[in-house]
Amino acid sequence: MNRPVDFEKEVGKANDLKQLKLLGIFSLVIGALVALLALAARDRFGVVCPLVLAAFMLLCGGVMVRAGRTKREAEAEKVSSVPCIANKLMER
Repeated sequence: MNRPVDFEKEVGKANDLKQLKLLGIFSLVIGALVALLALAARDRFGVVCPLVLAAFMLLCGGVMVRAGRTKREAEAEKVSSVPCIANKLMER
């Protein structure tokens, strides 16, 4: 109870970005499937409700996928900007 948690040692590296992108893709798929429900509707209300819900889910999924990609690219730039021996050798 009093021992501090060492995340890197016990779990490994963080996979938050992978989970964010996966959840975003899942939301996009479910949003597309909900949009298909509008095809089975018999009146305007039955068409509009699934389309509004699908649009919201597609928007949320798109935001999550984009955020995951943007953060991953930012981390890649941060890692590539770290000086290392190989970079110094390539400059010579």
